[in-house]
Amino acid sequence: MRWSLPTRSACRRSIRISGRACRRSSRTPYDKTRTLFVDDSLPVLRSARTYGIAQLLAVCNPDSQQPHKDCGEFAAIASFAQVMPE
Repeated sequence: MRWSLPTRSACRRSIRISGRACRRSSRTPYDKTRTLFVDDSLPVLRSARTYGIAQLLAVCNPDSQQPHKDCGEFAAIASFAQVMPE
């Protein structure tokens, strides 16, 4: 399987924090059951879950200068480096 991941800013634009429908879905079709959505914002991840995106991954320590945050309600990684190909 080949993944095509949008930029982080595109992801933030695609889902409104209020949990309403995805604005870009009509222009960029995707399968909500196979889409991997990775973000460091728990409210954004909750909105994605409400919208129906099945694969969610939290980044619990995106800034090494800040303390690790609790991401207990989502599968989590410490940094984006853990999911980026070498």
